[in-house]
Amino acid sequence: VSQSRYSGFLSKQSASGAGWAYTYDIAGSPSPGLGFRNGVAVSSAGDVYVSSQINISSANRLVIQKINSSGTVQYAKRVDVNSAAVAYSTGVKLAGSYLSFSGYYSNKIFAALTDLDVTVSFCKEVSTSLNADRTARGADTACDSGGNTYLVYPVSSGGSGTVSALRVVKFNSSGTVQWNKEYNVPTGDRYTSAALAGGYLWVVTTVYSTGTTYVLKILGTDGTVNLSRSISHPTSTDGLSNAISVTNASVQISLEPLFLTLRLSVTGVGTGSYTVGGTSVTYSTASITDSTVSDTFSTVSTTVTSETTSNSSVTTLSATSLTVAVTQV
Repeated sequence: VSQSRYSGFLSKQSASGAGWAYTYDIAGSPSPGLGFRNGVAVSSAGDVYVSSQINISSANRLVIQKINSSGTVQYAKRVDVNSAAVAYSTGVKLAGSYLSFSGYYSNKIFAALTDLDVTVSFCKEVSTSLNADRTARGADTACDSGGNTYLVYPVSSGGSGTVSALRVVKFNSSGTVQWNKEYNVPTGDRYTSAALAGGYLWVVTTVYSTGTTYVLKILGTDGTVNLSRSISHPTSTDGLSNAISVTNASVQISLEPLFLTLRLSVTGVGTGSYTVGGTSVTYSTASITDSTVSDTFSTVSTTVTSETTSNSSVTTLSATSLTVAVTQV
């Protein structure tokens, strides 16, 4: 999935490259109509759920679309939080019959859990002294098939406006806090992604000014750090967008715009220095600890409104071959 300021793009491809590509706008969006940050989740039935931050009526809005396995739009639904526009949003996550997502508005970070028709189970918010940009970079959610929802979010020490640590809160399916922990990830701007597997929450976050990415493996039952690692790589003035996916055997991390994909053992073995496509990468043990905190999370109202896609089209993609250089480390 990709999104520019003018349109969204989603493609589905088989291993051979065959499939379809879907481009879209949302009716009523001025030009430029689409913003960022987007996400995609796929159900076992092949339905695709796309989250987009879209400018509608001169305000950013969070829109969730459902697209079937053939590329046909099933719905496009706008989610307003506390009757306000969502300034920034994160990607959507799917587990069982649940969707989770988070975002920022009016100095608040929120997390929401819905069913697959975007009927809201709960939406909780917490105040922040960070600006919208830093909050959106540093926040993400994950959920499990029981509706347990994890919100990862950055915090600022003393209201300085600079990120000082990451926090994670676990809600049950009713929105009740199960635990709330802080992790002493060093200060910097974060680009964060989270995923669940085997009872653990995996978090990857980057301090792009120092060229360091941190990987945390957190026990889902109580938030204890089970494993922490750092990945040193070239710095980027343009920032980094992380993606993480996890199985019970390995964790895959993609770092952009370095175009690196790292496959790591869930047990943390394989530390050392590597050269990948001419880029030097060092994978090391990190000393990240957890401590209990008690943030105040408030229930917030949500409104879900159906929207209409416009300028949408589906193009058939033919199978093509290309050469990709892969370095095994």
